[in-house]
Amino acid sequence: MDDAMNDAASALPNQAPPAFTGRRLLYIGTGALGVMFMPMWLHWLRSSYPDVELRTVITRSATRFVTPTTLSVFGGKQPELDVWSDEPETSAPHVELAHWADTVIVHPATFHFTSRLALGAADTPAMLALQCAQVPVALAPALPPGAITSPAWQQHRGPWPSGRTSRWCGPTRDEHDDGKPGAMTAAPLTEVIRRWRNCAHGWRPRTAPRPRGTRGTPDRPGPRRPRTVPGNGPYRVCGPCGGDQGMTTTPLTAPLVDAFATGFLRTAIHRLPAGGYLWVRRPGADRPHR
Repeated sequence: MDDAMNDAASALPNQAPPAFTGRRLLYIGTGALGVMFMPMWLHWLRSSYPDVELRTVITRSATRFVTPTTLSVFGGKQPELDVWSDEPETSAPHVELAHWADTVIVHPATFHFTSRLALGAADTPAMLALQCAQVPVALAPALPPGAITSPAWQQHRGPWPSGRTSRWCGPTRDEHDDGKPGAMTAAPLTEVIRRWRNCAHGWRPRTAPRPRGTRGTPDRPGPRRPRTVPGNGPYRVCGPCGGDQGMTTTPLTAPLVDAFATGFLRTAIHRLPAGGYLWVRRPGADRPHR
């Protein structure tokens, strides 16, 4: 066992690990080929962040590429299989997972897993826990050739449901010798954690009360310094009662009253001097590049 851990350690990144502020990490592996490296990443997590509590969940399809025994050796405890138990249980596993974790990383995340998550599926303990968890979620997709441009993927990777914060990490494009696009592998876990930090910085559930004087809503705007909105629209202006006041391309100075973002889209809401609100949407950092 020690020799296996030493071999895994020699294959890990040599640079210093990125800063990580989570204390209870739920690490989910799905049935992509890259899940075979999950034992190596578990060893890296335990070595780099010894104070972090770690729980591991794998889907049924992931067991084709990695065994629970291997994960228990490198992770220090038995992984949980993402299936409902046939035996009577005294607790609800999805509730326990959702309440326990303050950080969730899905690495790798298959096309099937991300699609179910986007559609609101709740047919397994981990999937239901992710639907209910009020913590940032980082997903590292691993996709087959051509999936990145499919209409289903573009739809499922759209804006995250309101009140949730997620970070899409990768995937990394591979190419064959003949120049044809190959499979898209999950980003390294080091990059996932680095992006998670940017996603989780200052995060709090949208249901929590906002501190007075720091941020507002369209109905109760907090004090924000005015910002100049560039005139590279057109922008659609909405009235105080939601009425459509048409399009504008004129630069203006309007207080920012709220802002939120996903990997694909950034949205800022400005209060107009004459009444109404201006919604400004711009592409996010993880938008697909053609």
